[in-house]
Amino acid sequence: MGVPLVQWLPAPLAWRYARLARPGRYGAIGFDEFTADGTGWRNATLAECLPSSGRAGLADVTEEAGYGFAFFRATARSRTRRALLPAFTAAATTLRALGRPPSLALPYLNLLFRKT
Repeated sequence: MGVPLVQWLPAPLAWRYARLARPGRYGAIGFDEFTADGTGWRNATLAECLPSSGRAGLADVTEEAGYGFAFFRATARSRTRRALLPAFTAAATTLRALGRPPSLALPYLNLLFRKT
C-alpha cells in the first residue's frame, strides 16, 4: 500500500488519507474499490490477532525474535522511514513504558506470541 499508518484508520478516513498521500495511485480509486476484499488497505488489529480469551496466558516475544521495533529501526533505509523514525521511536518508548508491545507503534502489525 505504501501509506504509513493507514491500517489503523477507519475505512472512510483511510481512503481520504490514501488519496491525499498517494494521488497518483489512489486519487482515481473509489471508496468501494479501495475497501474491496483483497486490496490490502487494512491489516488485522491486535484484538483480531488474539484468541477470544485475550492476552491471558500469552507472552509477547516479538522483540526477542527480532521482528518488532528493532527490525523496523535497523531496516529504515527509505528517506520517509528515516524521517519518521524519531516519531516511531517516541511512540515505541511510550508503549514499552506502559507495558504494551512497542511494535504496536509501527505502521504494520507484526507480532509473535508464546504461550506461558
